[in-house]
Amino acid sequence: MMKWITLLISMSMSMMLCAQVTISGTVKNQSGTPLVNASIIISPVGSNKVIAFKMTDHKGAFTITQQSGLDSVQVKLNLLNHETEIKIIANQTQEVNFIAKEKATVLEEVFVKDPMMFRKGDTIVHDVEQFANKNDRSLADVIKRMPGLEIDESGKIKYQGKDINQFTVEGKDLMQGRYGIIPNSIPHQDVGKLEVIENNQPIKMLKDKVPSENAGINIKLKKNITWTGSGSLALGLSPLLWNLKLTPMLFSKKRQALFNIKSNNTGEDIISENGNFISLSGFMGQSLDNSTGDFLRPSSVSPPASIAQSRYWFNQSHAIGTNFLESLKHDWEVKANLLYTYHELDLKGSSNTSIANLNADGTVLNTLNYTRKSDLNDIAQKAKATLSLNRNAKANFFKNDLIFSIDRNNSRSTLELDGIPVYQRTRANGFSVQNSLSTLFPIDKQSKRLISLQSYINYVHDPEWYQVDSLKALQFSDQHMQSALSLKQLKRSGTFNTTNTVSMAFSKKDLTIIPSFKFLYADELLNTDLELTQAPGITQSMDVPWRNRLKLDNFNTQVSVGLNLKKEKLRLSLNLPLSNNIIHIKDEENRFQRDLNKWLFQPSLFAELSVKKFTFAANAARVNRFSSLTSIYPGYVFSALNINAYRSPIEEAAFTRAGSRIAYKNLLLNIDANAGYNYAYNSSNIMLSRQIANNGQQVITATLQDNSGNTHALFLNFSKYIKHAATNLGVGYNYSRSEVMNLLNNNLFTAVNHNQTASLKIENSSLSWLIAGYNMTYGYAKRVDRGTNNLTHTLSQAAKLSFYISEKGSFNLSGDWNRYTIAQQQFNNQFVDASYRHTVGKRKIDLELKWMNILNTKEYEQVLINTIQTNITRFTLRPSQLLVSARMNLR
Repeated sequence: MMKWITLLISMSMSMMLCAQVTISGTVKNQSGTPLVNASIIISPVGSNKVIAFKMTDHKGAFTITQQSGLDSVQVKLNLLNHETEIKIIANQTQEVNFIAKEKATVLEEVFVKDPMMFRKGDTIVHDVEQFANKNDRSLADVIKRMPGLEIDESGKIKYQGKDINQFTVEGKDLMQGRYGIIPNSIPHQDVGKLEVIENNQPIKMLKDKVPSENAGINIKLKKNITWTGSGSLALGLSPLLWNLKLTPMLFSKKRQALFNIKSNNTGEDIISENGNFISLSGFMGQSLDNSTGDFLRPSSVSPPASIAQSRYWFNQSHAIGTNFLESLKHDWEVKANLLYTYHELDLKGSSNTSIANLNADGTVLNTLNYTRKSDLNDIAQKAKATLSLNRNAKANFFKNDLIFSIDRNNSRSTLELDGIPVYQRTRANGFSVQNSLSTLFPIDKQSKRLISLQSYINYVHDPEWYQVDSLKALQFSDQHMQSALSLKQLKRSGTFNTTNTVSMAFSKKDLTIIPSFKFLYADELLNTDLELTQAPGITQSMDVPWRNRLKLDNFNTQVSVGLNLKKEKLRLSLNLPLSNNIIHIKDEENRFQRDLNKWLFQPSLFAELSVKKFTFAANAARVNRFSSLTSIYPGYVFSALNINAYRSPIEEAAFTRAGSRIAYKNLLLNIDANAGYNYAYNSSNIMLSRQIANNGQQVITATLQDNSGNTHALFLNFSKYIKHAATNLGVGYNYSRSEVMNLLNNNLFTAVNHNQTASLKIENSSLSWLIAGYNMTYGYAKRVDRGTNNLTHTLSQAAKLSFYISEKGSFNLSGDWNRYTIAQQQFNNQFVDASYRHTVGKRKIDLELKWMNILNTKEYEQVLINTIQTNITRFTLRPSQLLVSARMNLR
C-alpha cells in the first residue's frame, strides 16, 4: 500500500504546478503620484465576472493572489475621475503597473455586489445573503446550501467530508469546540461572510511551518452588529407540549458572550449541539471527553437511526449555558464556558432477531429466533465548567484549559424476553477533572527555532451499579444466581493519567523539522462485585470468579521526528515516532497478572498537492493499541443481561490505514466535488467469543486467537449552486466492503459486508411563490457468511413545499417515505407534516402553527443487518401533535 501512495504522490508532483497566481503592481497618475483606493479587478477575458479584486493602499500598490486556472485574464483599473483601463495578460505571476489618466466622471447610482464565493489566499469567502432564501432563519439553514459544506442537526460542520478543526466568530474562538449552538441560533441576516480557511493551522506561530489536513470556519458579522441571537416559544397539545429557546449573543472587539437556555418535550435534541466537536491535539494541547457511567448498562431495543429523533423521542430536556471571552492586552484572552444539561428520555420498541448456527460444511444446524420488547426511561444530568487562559500571537502561543465535569445517570427499563418481563435499573455518579497546558515560544529573533512544552493531567472517578429483578426469563449456570430474586452488579473505577512533552522546531525555508520527547503514565483501578438477593433483606456477595480487584500501570516513553514541508502548492507532513510501552496488570484475588514490554514504530504521512482547481491528497498511518482495564479483567461482570469476562493476555491490536483523495473547486461556477478511496486493515491477538443462548443472552469471553479484518471504501460527492436558477444540487455515492472475523458458539467464521448508498438533494427557489426541495437516499446492504446471504434494500425520500400565499405568509407541507425490503418482506413508513407561518411587526416576529405527524403513524419498522445477526425492529412514535410558536431575532 505504501508503494501505491508513493506512486500517487510522485505522479501528482510531476504535474504542472500553477495553482496560485500573484499579480502585483502600482497605480500612479501622470505626475507619478501614487493613487489610493483605486479598484483593481481580475476577470476572464471579455467577461464581467469577478475572479478577484483589491483596492490600492497608501502607496498606490496592490497584490492579488488568485487561482482561476485560465490561460489569460484581464486586469481592470477603476478609479473615480480617471479613465477605466483594461490590460489583457497571461495568467502567471507578474507585475502590472498603471498610469491613470484623469477624466471628469458623471456619477450615477451604481450597485456593486460581491460574487457568491471568492478566494483570498487559502480562504474561500461565501456571501451569506446570496445563498439565503425566504425560508431560512438561522445560519445553519444557509450553510446547507453552500457547495462543499455539510451541517447536521447538532450544528456540526464538515468541509469536503472532513470535520473542521476550528470555529471562530470575528477571529475569536468563544466556544472552544462546542460551537454547534452558534450556527443553529444566530440569524443569517446578521452574518455578512462565512470564511472557509483551507488547510487551517489554528496556531499562528505554525501557520507557515506545519500543514493541516482540515479546514477552519470563521464568521464575519455585518457592520455595526454586536448584539445578535434569537428566541422562540412554542406551546402545544396532546399532551401538553412546550419548546423554549433563548440565545442572546454579544460579539464586540474586546468581548464575546453567549447565554443559552433551552427546554422542550417535543422530541427536539438540544443536548448534542452542546457536544464537543473539536478535541485538542498536537501543539494545541490535549483534551478528553471523559465519559462516565457507560460500563454497566441496561438491555433495550436500539432506536432507529434512519429517521429524525424527534419522531420517536419522548423527552424532557433542559440546557442552560454561559460562555464568556474577554480580550486582554498583548493578545491574551480569558475564557469561561459553563454548561448544565438535564435529559430525560422514554423509548419504547421491539425487535425480532435471527442468528443462524451452521455446520462445518455451511449447512444450517439451527436458527436462534428470539423477541425483545423494551420500555426504557433514562435520565442523564451533566455539569461542566471550562476555564481558559490563552495567547495566540505570531510571537508566542500559550493555552491552559482547566475542565471540571460531573455526571449523574439513572435508568429504568422493563424488558420482555419472549414475553417474560425483566426489570432493570442503573445508577452512575462520576466526575472528572483535567488540565491541559501548552506553550510555544521562539529562541531566536527570526522565529526559525521554537520550543514547545506541554503537560496534561487527567483524573476520572466512575462508580456505578446495575440491578436486575425478576430473573425468570434469564439463564445462568450458577444455581444460586438462577434461584435469586435479584442481582446487583457493582463497579468502582478510577483513572489517573498524565502526558508531558517537550519539542523543538527548526525551520529552513519551507521545511520544518520537529524532534520531540514524550512521557506518559497511567494508573487505573477497577473493582467489581456481584450481590445476590436470595430473600427480602438477605443479600449475598459472590466470591471469585464474580469479582475483580484490578490495578493497571502503563509507562510510555516516546521519541519522534516530524518533517513538515509547506510550499505554495505542496504540503507534506511525515511523523516518525518510536515508543516503548510497559504495561503491568495485576489482580491478586483472581491470581491474575499480565505484563508487556514492547517497542513500537507508528509512522504517519499526509501529502497534498494543488494544481489549478484540483487538490490531490494522500495519507497513511499505523496505530497500535493495548488493553485497558475495561477490556481485560478475569472476573465475570453482569451487564445488559450478558456475562463478560476477559481473562486473556494483553491485547496487541494494530491498525493500518491509507487513503487518497481528489477535490475540485470552481468558484466561478459554484461547484465543489471530491472523490476518494480509503483502505483499513486491523489485526489482533485477542478475539471475543460469544455464546448466545436461545433467549439472546450472551456469555462473552476473550480468547487468545489471531484475527484480522479489512475495509475498502469509495466515496464521491458533487454539489453545485446554480445562481440564475436559484437551485442547489447535491449528489453522493458511497461503497464499502468489510471483512470481520467472528467467534460465535465455538464457530469461527468471516463475515463479509457490502454496503452502497446513493443520494440526491435538490432545492429550487426561483419562483417568488414557491420553494421546493427533495432528498432521496437509496441503500443496499449485503452480508455473506458461512455460505449464506442476507440482503436488504432501503429507499428514503423526503420532500418539502413552501407556498408563499402572501408577502408575509407561507404554507409549508413536508413528507417522508421510507421503505425496507428483506427477502420477501417489505416495510413502509410514511410521515406528513404541515405548518403555516406569518411574519408580523417591525421586529419581523414569526407566528407559526405546526401540525406534526398528520397521518398519526404510530410505529416505525426497519431492518438492521450486522456481522452476526439480522434484526427487524419496531419503534413507538410520537402521536399527531399541534404546536403554536412565536420566534424573533434579538437584534
